[in-house]
Amino acid sequence: MKKLFFICLSLVLTLILISCNGGDDALFTGSEYAETISIDAHITHSLDSSSQRVKTDTLIPGDSVIFLVSVYPSKAIRLQNYYWKINEKKRGTEFSFRSAFTNAGKQTAVFHLVDFYGDTLTDTLIIWVSNPPELNDSVFVPANESQHISSEKGISFIWNASDQDSNDPLKHHFRLFNNDSSFVDTIVYEPYFHYPYQLPPLHQIFWSVETFDSFNLKAPQKIESTFFTESFSKDEGAVVIPISAKNNSLYENLDYIITPKENQPLPLYITEKENFFLSKGVLHLRSLKEGAYDIEVFHSEYNDFKMSPLSFSIIKENVLVLDSITLTDSIPPIISNLNSNSDTIPIQDSLWFYITDGGIPLTKSNIQVYFDSQLFISWSFSNSVISISIPKEKQNDFLHLLSFKITDFSSNVKKKTYYLSSQSNE
Repeated sequence: MKKLFFICLSLVLTLILISCNGGDDALFTGSEYAETISIDAHITHSLDSSSQRVKTDTLIPGDSVIFLVSVYPSKAIRLQNYYWKINEKKRGTEFSFRSAFTNAGKQTAVFHLVDFYGDTLTDTLIIWVSNPPELNDSVFVPANESQHISSEKGISFIWNASDQDSNDPLKHHFRLFNNDSSFVDTIVYEPYFHYPYQLPPLHQIFWSVETFDSFNLKAPQKIESTFFTESFSKDEGAVVIPISAKNNSLYENLDYIITPKENQPLPLYITEKENFFLSKGVLHLRSLKEGAYDIEVFHSEYNDFKMSPLSFSIIKENVLVLDSITLTDSIPPIISNLNSNSDTIPIQDSLWFYITDGGIPLTKSNIQVYFDSQLFISWSFSNSVISISIPKEKQNDFLHLLSFKITDFSSNVKKKTYYLSSQSNE
């Protein structure tokens, strides 16, 4: 009987020990999971913090992306399982991994998380894989640089585009414009556009096409073409002269002189300078009679900006486009001594020097002054005059050097040195 008692007591103690020390699960109350668990999956191309993270992305075949997921409140919580499925096939058992796609179409990536209680959370990502469209940028109508295109009867534009992915509709961004105006800027869904309105005669007209598929992937090619409208008069032609300048403000006051070499009469708008047809750095002269001409372009306010005379010949009913010319200032500033008639100047309290420059007006920042090779700061600049104050302690019997370095806005540099002597050394 005593033996049976000890056996029963041993069983009871064993049960008590198991219930107290049978692992963390034995006394688990669930309090550590009181906060709601959630997941948030994303697509990215880099694990860099600045890389964009999205739920949907579009790729071309062969591209790869990184799938990653955030678990809240923490990835350290107790889980039963987690994994990724791509197109219903299990692919990854990590929180993040990289995958490439080769087949066109819709692809799905789903992250599965099974929590401690066996509940499953999922988050779905969408990948669209598509080949970009192809645009034929060498064969189209009208051909590049076509002449004599009707300016009155309207004009049709035709091009060719395709897509490797069947049944993927294409759209085309079509633009028609010249240097002065935009005539069309629209989206069309066929490789064709008809412009029914009148275009200005003897003008260079530009048109462009960009092609996109239904995923907004753009064709790597782009049509950028030009043509020339015909003249109302069979005896006239035109010239287009592109002009470049380092500063866009220079375009505002450009002028020109055109000289016929064969005594051709000039149109009234040229002789009276009614309209320069200068827009966006392009000088367009129309209604010119057939023959040879010289033209000189310059800036009416800053006369350092000019070009050498340029010769060209007009063929009737044609528009001639010249190579771009650059309006440059190659003339350095000039400094004049207002204190004496030579480079040797009697030293005194104040000295004045006049700066002449035919370019963009200079400021104090364009000028450096040196006294005995040391940078000097006791001077001012106003209305093209440099005023220098010489300290009393420097007005002595020694010969001093006063030097200038003047750099204009076209990087032309003028250096000049004057010699300052005391009155006793004169």
